[in-house]
Amino acid sequence: MNREFDALVAQLGPLVLEWLVANSTAAGEIEAVRSLDNVKALAAYRRVGGTEKTVEVPLNLLTRPIDDIVAICERAAASVVDGLAGVDAAVGGAIEAAGAANLAAKAANEAVATILALKEDTLAATAEARAGAKEARDEAALARTATEESKAATGKADEATAKANDAEALRARAETGRVDAEKARVTAENSRTAEEKKRATAETGRVDAEKERVKAESARATAEQERAAEEGRRAEAETARDNAEKKRAADTAERLEDADVATAEAREVAEHPTKIGPDHYVYVWNRATHVYDKTDIYTKGEGLDYNTMTEQEKARIKGKSAYEVAVEEGFEGTVEEWLASLEGKRGEKGSTGDRGLQGERGEKGETGEVGAQGDPGAAGRDFEVPTLAVAPGENTLTYTVVGSPAPFHIGQLARVWDAEKGEAGEYVFWQLFDLAGGKALWKLAGSGDIELPGETVIISLAANQADSAGHLIGAVVKVIHRDGEETLTWQGQPLTVQIPTMVDYRVEGRDTALFAAPEAMEFIAGVGYVRMLTLTWLAERVTITATTSDGEGDATGQTVTVTEGDAATMRYQGAVGTGVTLLFRYGANYRVSCGDLPLYSTPESQSFTAGDQSRAVSVLYQRVPHTCLVFDKSIADPANIEGAGDGAIVDILAKMRRCLVKKTAEGEVSIAWLDNADSTRYADGTTAVLTGGEGDVMVYKPAFWYKYESVDANRFAYDIAEQDLDGMYIHSPASLIGAYKSNSVSSKLYSRSGVVPSGSISQANNINYAKARGAGYNIIDFEQHSMIALLLYAKYGKRNSQAILGTGGVSYDAANGSTNSLGNADTVGATAGHASFAGIEGVHGGIYEWVGGVTIENGVWTITNPDGTIRGGNAPAWAASGWIGEIAAALGPWFDVIPTATGGSQTTRYTDYYEYSAGTRVPCRSFHGSSTAGGVSCAYANFDSSFSNTYYASRLAFRGVIVEAESVQAFKALPVL
Repeated sequence: MNREFDALVAQLGPLVLEWLVANSTAAGEIEAVRSLDNVKALAAYRRVGGTEKTVEVPLNLLTRPIDDIVAICERAAASVVDGLAGVDAAVGGAIEAAGAANLAAKAANEAVATILALKEDTLAATAEARAGAKEARDEAALARTATEESKAATGKADEATAKANDAEALRARAETGRVDAEKARVTAENSRTAEEKKRATAETGRVDAEKERVKAESARATAEQERAAEEGRRAEAETARDNAEKKRAADTAERLEDADVATAEAREVAEHPTKIGPDHYVYVWNRATHVYDKTDIYTKGEGLDYNTMTEQEKARIKGKSAYEVAVEEGFEGTVEEWLASLEGKRGEKGSTGDRGLQGERGEKGETGEVGAQGDPGAAGRDFEVPTLAVAPGENTLTYTVVGSPAPFHIGQLARVWDAEKGEAGEYVFWQLFDLAGGKALWKLAGSGDIELPGETVIISLAANQADSAGHLIGAVVKVIHRDGEETLTWQGQPLTVQIPTMVDYRVEGRDTALFAAPEAMEFIAGVGYVRMLTLTWLAERVTITATTSDGEGDATGQTVTVTEGDAATMRYQGAVGTGVTLLFRYGANYRVSCGDLPLYSTPESQSFTAGDQSRAVSVLYQRVPHTCLVFDKSIADPANIEGAGDGAIVDILAKMRRCLVKKTAEGEVSIAWLDNADSTRYADGTTAVLTGGEGDVMVYKPAFWYKYESVDANRFAYDIAEQDLDGMYIHSPASLIGAYKSNSVSSKLYSRSGVVPSGSISQANNINYAKARGAGYNIIDFEQHSMIALLLYAKYGKRNSQAILGTGGVSYDAANGSTNSLGNADTVGATAGHASFAGIEGVHGGIYEWVGGVTIENGVWTITNPDGTIRGGNAPAWAASGWIGEIAAALGPWFDVIPTATGGSQTTRYTDYYEYSAGTRVPCRSFHGSSTAGGVSCAYANFDSSFSNTYYASRLAFRGVIVEAESVQAFKALPVL
């Protein structure tokens, strides 16, 4: 079979090959290959209309659509990945959005993988087509089969195209995923924006917290000041305690003496108790006459005869002794212990004397016999009346109380129901008269038709304050019992009331205007018993005195106001004198207030609740710190000032500090403190910008008051304090003075470090340039210039500022900032850089400073005060140039640094130079260069306001509302205007 087929093929082969050559384009020239290396095209079969022919197809043409789809999908996948990266960067926790994006990316990746697989299938199909062509070339008999396989390959290509379409659908899905990812990115961006808002809110909270910290720091500083003040008060209190201790010792001696008298009187009362006489009247011992006085109280009952009473019965109706009253009021102890308690406080133990010789030891005595046990004492239930089932007998010794036996006591009553008494029966009372040998002696006490003598209550009133008996006249006592109540009014004599036997009753007092009534007392009335009650009304004795902390001022003439209760009822208003004494009933609330005393702080009001027998209220006037400077004109030495460097000046200069300043509104600025020791840092230690980027560098001058006094022909004084002590002090308000000499930028003045002061500007233009900064800004004025001199004199007690601070070593064109590292410290004998005082760099020397707020007309100075009022100088200026010998401040009341005489020198008097010129003039301060001629009192008055020169500049200043920033961060956030 095979041999025949092979023979047939051999015969037909040439014929088929010839036909193929004739009917197939280049079919006989096709070379079979096993690799696509260097293959650029692929043989294919194409039919156009009715014409069929083999064509050459570039290899990349078959895969181009797939490559385009792959590129699109790869870009989509990259976009998804980028979107996911953006989401991750925006919100690391957006899990849900990231999950959606990941799913989209996964779908896109799957699409890419599918397309790549399709591409491989296509390449495989192409390889098969090439294999078919090879077979057609090798075997003509199989040429048709190769053509069909080529068609099959084309079909596979179509299938690949369909799959590519599916990939396009997947790409669309990937695009949808990308859109979803973009939405997720937007959501994440919104989340990021919300987080940013939260961060901003947190920052605001942090700023608020910083404000609180600054407030707390201010409170701490205030507390520290209070602590120092409290320490002063403690010292005063210690002195007061020593005085009180001395007074206590004196009072104790007086009380011991009073106690001895009281003890003697108590003994007399104890030995002479109230009694009922044979005539049945009550007799009371009279301590004045030392005899018994008969009262109008008749105690005989209709059913009793005193002469026939047993001793026990007489003892039963006998009045109570003082000791018994004390026991009833709560005293616990024997008569001897009670008497001992009446003795005064034992004095201090004396020094131990020399020990005597020990005597011979005596023989031991015999032990005595044990005495018989006494009757048990009363258990506090003497007047309880139990009910018995039958009449008591000699064996009736106890009764039952809450399930437990309780013993009867002599004098106690018991009741028994007697059905034979009357139609309905009634109780019959029995009384225990004696207990002897374990047997009880009971006697019938009575029944409804036998009236028993009740209890007689004798009430006396007393007060816990000596010499106050008269205040109790009219005091009301109420006695309340089952039959109603009785109202008794005290008129200085004992009050008497009768209470039926065995009746509960209550004794109540009523408050008076000055005394509180004692607590109410409750009793059970006995049979024929006389109860002596003394009710003590209570008040607090208050003694108010006033003193001064330094002992120099007289506070006795100060008005003290004392009010009582919420309604502030006036109890006293007038001079405190050597002491005001008032009474307040216990429980009353009262308040003590005082008036003002010049030179002293007014004490705070004090409130109390009465509850002590006596109280001493001390009103202490604290001397307000002040510095009193005394100048002596007769002494040429510049160090002629007494009283400097102490008192208020220390506190004032401590508040004078460098700060950065920003305008926040017209007439208002905000400040942030710089470090006291280094102006390149803020007070919190952070770096400060002094060159203008964070505002002007200025010095805060705190408010204070001063007062002039002429001491004698040669001496005058200025008292300086932080408050107006008597209404006569002149106020120097708070203000800001440039820390440096000013420089001009665009016709505006600034106070900045690192720049050269701007000279060659007239006084008028300097004022205009300063005012161009806004309301409140100006150049340094005459009041600020004068106060700088006053504060320097008050600190050092010397007028030669060059000798103290140094002349420095700068010329008119030296840049600002040489003292930045000093902070607020003064220079000491500086020979280089600027001289500085209290943070004011170049306080003298360097370059002249125009002074505002003053005009001069032929030596007469007209001054504008800080409040805008205008006044003339308190003395005409000296009409000739020279070294200053005296200034107008010597005549008061204003501390005006106006030269009124020459005659000094570089080292005497005020040690500064004065330049005078007739006509209309304005003054300059400070001097130029480094010279002994120009100190804090230097005055050059030889040009008008239009003059300008290289050596003349100015210094920025501000008067207006000055607000301390809540924090450095809050200050930095403000714009620089």
